[in-house]
Amino acid sequence: MDLGRLACKNCTRLKVKCDKKIPCSRCTRTGHECLPREALNTRRRPLRRQSHTPWVNQDAERTPEDGLPPPVAAVSGQGRQKLPASAWELTQDVTLDQQLVNFHVRHLTWYHNVLHAPTFLEDCEAYWTESYVKQPLWMALYLAILSTSAWTLENSTEYRDSRGIDSAILVGLAEKYYNAMIESLYAADFATNHSIYSIQAVLVSTMVAHCLGRSDQLYTMLSSCTRIAQCLGLHKIAVKEQDSSMDFDQWTSAMDSEVGKRIYWKLVECDYYAIPYTNTYGMD
Repeated sequence: MDLGRLACKNCTRLKVKCDKKIPCSRCTRTGHECLPREALNTRRRPLRRQSHTPWVNQDAERTPEDGLPPPVAAVSGQGRQKLPASAWELTQDVTLDQQLVNFHVRHLTWYHNVLHAPTFLEDCEAYWTESYVKQPLWMALYLAILSTSAWTLENSTEYRDSRGIDSAILVGLAEKYYNAMIESLYAADFATNHSIYSIQAVLVSTMVAHCLGRSDQLYTMLSSCTRIAQCLGLHKIAVKEQDSSMDFDQWTSAMDSEVGKRIYWKLVECDYYAIPYTNTYGMD
C-alpha cells in the first residue's frame, strides 16, 4: 500500500489539503511533525473502470464468490462500525463516482454551499484509491452528493451527452443512492452519534428528496438535523474579524467556523421555505 497517497495525520486532523509528501509542505511551513496516515482498510478494493454499473439491473444477492471484499470499516468515536452493504455496492464504479462528484462540485455546490470542496475531494480521493472512510457518516454525505448529481444528469440531456454518460445507467440511480444514504445514517445511529456529516448529507439531499416524493421524510430529517446542529453548537458560532496575517491553524479554525455557520444558515433557510407546506416553523 502506498501511504504517500494519503494525507498526513496532521493535515487529516485539521481537514486541510495536503500535498501527500513526507514531510508535507504545510507541516514543514508550520513546524509540525509530519506523520503518514495509515489507511483503515488494508485490502484495496478493485477499481471498476467500466462505463456501467453492473448492479443497476441485478437483483441477485452478492456472495463472496463475486470477488467483492466485505464492506469498508470505519472508525468513529464509538468504535469500529460497518457501512451498509448498499452503500458499498453502489460505490464500486469509481469512474462513474468521479464523474458525479466532479459534476456536483463544479455545478451544484452553489445551491447548498455547506461543504468545503477541497477537503471533500481529498476525502473522496482517499476512498477511491484506498477505500479509506474516516467516519461512517461521511458515506451518507458522499451518497447524497452522488444522488443529486445522478438525478440532475438524468434530466440534463445536453450535458450528459457531452460527457459521454449512458443515460440508461442513470435511470433510477438517484433513488438508489438516496435510499443508501438513509440506510447509512441509521446504520451509524446518526441521532445518537452527532456529526456535521449527517447534517450536510440531509441538506444536500434537499435538492433531490422532493423530486423523489420524499418530502415528508425530508422535513422530519431536517428537524432532527436542526437539533443535532444545536447540540454541536453551530448556532453559537460567533462572527469574528478575519486577520490577513493569521497563521495556518488560525486559518483552519476560521474555515471550520465558516462551514459551520453556512450549515446552520442553510437549516434556517430550509425551515423558512417549509412554512407554506407545514404551516409552522421549527426554529426560534
